[in-house]
Amino acid sequence: MDGKDHNVEPNHLNPAVFDFDTVIVASFKDLEAVHSWWSSDQVFELMKHRSPLTKMSLHTVDGLVSGFEGTKKRAAMGDKLLLLEISKIESFRPMQRYVDMYKRLATKAHKDIGTVCNLLFAEGISGVLVNEFPVQAVCASCWRTRSDLLSWYEAPNYQQDLMPLRYDFARCFTVAVPMWEDRKGDSSENMKRRGSAAAGMKLRGLQV
Repeated sequence: MDGKDHNVEPNHLNPAVFDFDTVIVASFKDLEAVHSWWSSDQVFELMKHRSPLTKMSLHTVDGLVSGFEGTKKRAAMGDKLLLLEISKIESFRPMQRYVDMYKRLATKAHKDIGTVCNLLFAEGISGVLVNEFPVQAVCASCWRTRSDLLSWYEAPNYQQDLMPLRYDFARCFTVAVPMWEDRKGDSSENMKRRGSAAAGMKLRGLQV
């Protein structure tokens, strides 16, 4: 959506801040559940095989809604897209205003733009498990269609009130990603997935 230069390096003098190509969002009941999962033997074994990943970061953030399980019915009938904003903060107070305003505008989105904004979180990072990207604040919302997402992103409130704060006081990468994506791959990739099944079981019942 914006901030591509922070995802794809424009030149060797300006390295990308967020040069990743995969996103996973998972919800946990509380911080204790996060650390229970993170310290489990299954995740420990899985992390031994992270060598194909050039970089990775795992961060926690306080959510605004309860997690939900991914089901075929939800994938067919529910929200389809996640609008994700990831920021490296250059000035704290303006970006605190940003996330506070983001939440306030989201609550009245139905009145302002005629579409409900299902906001998952809009906050500074509360904890770090792996830190290989300078993630300091994140906002995420769910949308049924791309046109609904664009009605939020292109609304005057967003463009005139939120966008200037982001551009002036942070380096941000904003991307729309599918919430439900078909798994594709050859047999060797499937074998790797089966090898990490134990860790995946730890996430059953969570939004991933």
